[in-house]
Amino acid sequence: MINLETSNGHLTVGGLCVYPKMCIDDLLRQTNINIESNVRNQLNESYIIPSLENGKFAAGIHFYNNSIDFISISMGNKYNFPAFVITSIEKEMLNDVLRNLNGASEYKWGSVSMAEDLRGGMISIIIKYI
Repeated sequence: MINLETSNGHLTVGGLCVYPKMCIDDLLRQTNINIESNVRNQLNESYIIPSLENGKFAAGIHFYNNSIDFISISMGNKYNFPAFVITSIEKEMLNDVLRNLNGASEYKWGSVSMAEDLRGGMISIIIKYI
């Protein structure tokens, strides 16, 4: 289950905890989940968590200058959705998740939105931190 405290931006998904101003070391201390380094270049760094809640969700966490920038949450490998294609079922499932997070909104700590990359065939929920 995904839980977002809209008052302060604290997000929990499975064993993952994310919050505003989080640094990379805070993420890497969460040893109960598989965290894979993805991109490192100058001030940008990102990590992938391929499986949360037994494959129900996957996440990408992006940092700028060692502070969390945003997290993207997509449906996980449990569902076997085809790569590079957005299915109506996948979109509906993510819309349900978005509704449970209070919908697309802006807050004092950041924002929540849905992002669709039609050319890349990806859809995800983006939680952006200020």
